[in-house]
Amino acid sequence: MRKLGAMLAVLFAVFSAATTGLRTGAATRATEDLSDLLQMAEAVVEVSVRASRVEAPEGALPRTVATLMVLKVYKGGLARGEEVSVEYVGGLVGGLQAISCGQPHLEPGGRAVLLLTRSPHTTHWRVLGGDAGQIVLRTDDAGQPVACRPSGSFEYFVPDTTMSKGYRHERSATLRAELMDRLLTAILNHGTPLLERGDLARTAPAAAVPEHRCASVPAVVLAPRPAE
Repeated sequence: MRKLGAMLAVLFAVFSAATTGLRTGAATRATEDLSDLLQMAEAVVEVSVRASRVEAPEGALPRTVATLMVLKVYKGGLARGEEVSVEYVGGLVGGLQAISCGQPHLEPGGRAVLLLTRSPHTTHWRVLGGDAGQIVLRTDDAGQPVACRPSGSFEYFVPDTTMSKGYRHERSATLRAELMDRLLTAILNHGTPLLERGDLARTAPAAAVPEHRCASVPAVVLAPRPAE
């Protein structure tokens, strides 16, 4: 009973962190704007998730540490092929899945573009802005690679001669992966989310992507571990 009580206390702390935003590791953010986050990030990389483990010291919040392989570098001093670790709140504790809303979620075998920053409290990287700093790479219903933002959206400008300023504002939670790549490059190189006509001409629209496939975590706070 004592062990169960300690575990429930930890899970309650995770729930509190998720719902109140207290300084207990829950994701807090000043912005979900992708352009702002890209400028603030120390590193921006495309990664594959190699493995993950949960660290849960008694009386402390459980944390998942994901081991990543860098596939592409958009910004920062990391190198392609380098192995790095990222830490976030939540994980499997005593058969229960503890989830802190607003945190990223990295499953082994998955791919993502991550906006990373260092924390003075850990040797691991963390994702800037929680799940706002995670771009999930999936396939759409047509089997084509797409990029999804679990929190926030992709906002950008495209040429449009019918508009008074010559550009039209677009917003979407999902983009073709190659268009996302050009958007990130444009923001990092020029400071503005401006896509040229040629970028759009070379990119077909993305087919529908179910919302749950773009979410960084399941839509629950605490859930029993699935039966094996």
